[in-house]
Amino acid sequence: MKHYLFAKNFKDFSAEQLMEKCVSYGLDGPNALIRDGYWINESNLKEATPKFVRLAERYGLEVKYANTDIAITDVEKKSDLLFAMSDCGIEKFRLAHFLKRDFKGGVREIEDFTKRHLSKVAEVAEKAKIQAVVQIHGHAFPHSATTAYNCVKGLDPKYIGVKIDPGNNFSVEGYELLTYQVPLLGEYVCALGEKDAMMVRGIDRGDGNKGWYRTLTPAQHGATNHVTLFEELKKIDFEGPGILMPMYHPENFELMEEEFIGEIKYFKELEQRFGL
Repeated sequence: MKHYLFAKNFKDFSAEQLMEKCVSYGLDGPNALIRDGYWINESNLKEATPKFVRLAERYGLEVKYANTDIAITDVEKKSDLLFAMSDCGIEKFRLAHFLKRDFKGGVREIEDFTKRHLSKVAEVAEKAKIQAVVQIHGHAFPHSATTAYNCVKGLDPKYIGVKIDPGNNFSVEGYELLTYQVPLLGEYVCALGEKDAMMVRGIDRGDGNKGWYRTLTPAQHGATNHVTLFEELKKIDFEGPGILMPMYHPENFELMEEEFIGEIKYFKELEQRFGL
């Protein structure tokens, strides 16, 4: 099982420094984070991606997974970006989150809309020989394993898959039993969001939460039962990758890094325990 870094909180590092961090953490490489303000964006993707990939290789790393802001409605007109990523050896690209607030129809129409566009996404991805990834994510659609499965069933899992994200489920929405999520999605599970969350009680702000709030936290401290999760992943012969997303302590990199090193150790021990 490979472990890649979603480097959102490494924005101030040079590409070389990012690679050095990945090596020091014992990771297999960083994601290609294709976003304005980072090392690659849509405007320079065709030139910057091969350089980023070659740089990773010089450090003994690989870049096989990309995070993009390509909307499900835009894949056809941006198909050249898919071909460019594929040509660089990138095997999977995560689509932009389809935020429910941006949908112009009613909530009863959002599933059919998503299904229709993901069918086209799979067609374009097949032509580019790359797998499109739909991440289960709060405030977006799909936000759960059930909604995700209803949107991808019948499509070729070689070209469209689902990234499960139990930490996001717990911190925002979409919580379902892991013994249900994994077997339901089965062959469509193509990536694991390696992050977690927990509930904390603080000051009652008068917002109806009575002082209870959900916050992201290193997985070794979080609420997700990763033993059950890895048991289920083993049953479907999941091969990864795991995407590590250290989204905690954004104001204190040293504290984040200390916790992150422990989180990597936690996931690698689970990987070894279950033979993934």
